[in-house]
Amino acid sequence: HEEIGVTVVNTYIRFLYDKLMRPNGLDVSFGFLAPTTVNLGLILSRPDTVTEYVLRILMDNKDAEKLFFIPFNTGGHWLLLAINPIREIVYYLDSLGNDWTTYPDMK
Repeated sequence: HEEIGVTVVNTYIRFLYDKLMRPNGLDVSFGFLAPTTVNLGLILSRPDTVTEYVLRILMDNKDAEKLFFIPFNTGGHWLLLAINPIREIVYYLDSLGNDWTTYPDMK
């Protein structure tokens, strides 16, 4: 019952890219944002850094029909955000069933 660390999440993302996404051409349709950059600690201490990083990734891909996944640790619990910038939709996936307003700093 130990929390999964960011290193495990990054390793899994790399595995998905190497074994699933690139070989099947899915990297054109999906992308990941770094959970080491989009995290609660940085959001609270340096919100502009996180905002600039997310905006840069989304703007660099503004013409691509691409879904971006953001693993996010709320401080003891991982959840997943998926952003479709073309359609301006944010999907919120939380295995605990919490409403997104449970984590106001994430917004």
